[in-house]
Amino acid sequence: MKRIKKSNFCKSLHVRGKGVCKYRIDSFILNLMNVKPFVLMVLMFYLSGVLSAQTSLNDQKLDSAINTKDFSFIVTGHIHGDGTNLSGYPASTFLGNLDEIKQLNPAFIWFTGDVFLDIKRDLPNYRQSLFEKVDFPLFDAVGNHDLTRDYYQEKIGNTWFSFAIGDNLFITLDTEADDSKIIGEQFDFLKGQLEEASQMGIKNVLIASHRPIWAETNPEFTGLFSGNTRSVFGDNFVEDILPMLNKFSQNYKIYWFSGSMGSVPVSFFYHSEYNITYIQTAIRNIERDAILKVNMRNNELSFETISLTGQKLKPLEFYNMAFWKDYKKPEKMFNYRLVPLYIKLTITHRYFWYGMGVMLLLAFVIGLIRKRVSKAK
Repeated sequence: MKRIKKSNFCKSLHVRGKGVCKYRIDSFILNLMNVKPFVLMVLMFYLSGVLSAQTSLNDQKLDSAINTKDFSFIVTGHIHGDGTNLSGYPASTFLGNLDEIKQLNPAFIWFTGDVFLDIKRDLPNYRQSLFEKVDFPLFDAVGNHDLTRDYYQEKIGNTWFSFAIGDNLFITLDTEADDSKIIGEQFDFLKGQLEEASQMGIKNVLIASHRPIWAETNPEFTGLFSGNTRSVFGDNFVEDILPMLNKFSQNYKIYWFSGSMGSVPVSFFYHSEYNITYIQTAIRNIERDAILKVNMRNNELSFETISLTGQKLKPLEFYNMAFWKDYKKPEKMFNYRLVPLYIKLTITHRYFWYGMGVMLLLAFVIGLIRKRVSKAK
């Protein structure tokens, strides 16, 4: 039998440095009697149209029988609600609509980060109330609230990964790993994915990240998401990532979903230019909460905005740059009655006591140094 050339068919779906190689076969005229079991297994993956190295919150995998030309999925984020949700459960607007969301029959839900408020405390409740209630995968582009040291990695899995459905490649990034920068191993992963998507004839590349790193240092988006999580020393999107996107967007369409929005008027942002579309979507357990349904029909995307509170919504494209720049944020009066709540939230969180412990240790070390210095004199 003729040897299959790996360079034409191998797609590296890297997961924290571990390459998972799948073969994409362009010719179906094979002598199956001589094909080794491993190659047959890979061929079955190809015929199903689903190639993946998935890390899902609920250990569910994509349905191998999915219609790769006709499917839909949900994008949303920040489902823990706001910072005062101490219940340990997802936002009521999301959880209260779970049956309706399931009826939309999504292939998966793609969270744009901040699924948890405190993952160590919340994980058991999320498993019981959400993860075990759905039979499709829940993917997460981790946010700052999702991570506590390596707890997420130990309990759930990798924080960046990819999978393909038909001619559509889905890439999940971790913008917390290097404070909004995509560098080192993760940069190589992203670059490799974009290059191989071009070689393999992918039609759409869809990327999810928590932080809208495409907006942080780009002058076009200045002031739009002032309340979101930002880097301390800047990101490398304009210098390193955008040139790659511009190059490869000549070969396929690129959609980048993010979900760190802060206190904003609506649950959506949409901006498209040069075959690249930027989208923000997230909820906060308030009246404006809504989720985004993405429909894939013959490799063409369309969007549905779905309110979780019964509000009438415009199409996604309405919530564009002009809408956001025209919006005037109302002045928020300080409510002194909430001061006791804020104090309680602060002193009952473990991070407060971590900080106190560090300060006490530092004070102790400084005290020892001063004593030694005074004795030396």
